[in-house]
Amino acid sequence: AMLPELRPDARTVSKRHRRSMHIAKPVLVRLGLDQEVSATEPGQAARQLSALVDRGLTEPERQVLRLSLLPVYQAHHEYLFIRVLQLFETTFAVMAVQLQAAVREMRDGDWVAAASGLALAARVLRESAPLFSLLATMQVESFRQFRSYTEGASAIQSRNYKIVESLCRRPDGDRLESTAYRSVPVVRDRVLRGQLTLDQAVTGALAGGRLSATGRDTLTAAMH
Repeated sequence: AMLPELRPDARTVSKRHRRSMHIAKPVLVRLGLDQEVSATEPGQAARQLSALVDRGLTEPERQVLRLSLLPVYQAHHEYLFIRVLQLFETTFAVMAVQLQAAVREMRDGDWVAAASGLALAARVLRESAPLFSLLATMQVESFRQFRSYTEGASAIQSRNYKIVESLCRRPDGDRLESTAYRSVPVVRDRVLRGQLTLDQAVTGALAGGRLSATGRDTLTAAMH
């Protein structure tokens, strides 16, 4: 059973509901589903959102959700911690795909497509930022208790984060030799083989005289 002293109080639960709905709103608007979540009270809105998502899941997707939540302790906060980390990992996976495409498109001179990919990557990162506020509702003592059982697991091993980092610019030598990159040898090998980075692609485009004034403005705005 969950330890009583580690159960989040009503105020914390309400705060989580509010912050979760803030995170979900841009996606709901994009999908045209914002009217499906009409409640103004955060708890009710969260339940409406949960029901909406559940209706759209296939059985294999439900199985993925069940099997991807494997806590090591009985603290409620660990469930939050696991899901937030998975959301960040998904965020960086999407960003990695967009940045890889943008680098290729810049290399091929397709500035419009490259700028669009950069803008999408920026939007995904911006929309994920409130996850930090959601994670901040976790009790420190609770984290300390369950963290002692997760030996060998660390966010430093995030493959997708390293892909994004290494695509932006080539990491410095000491960074490449750190545990962070030694933990993801496939990504490290790409860097050592001379992977083209966003920094190199943009520098080359701006210095190569291939850009029109409009193309330069478009690319510069997307980079900002």
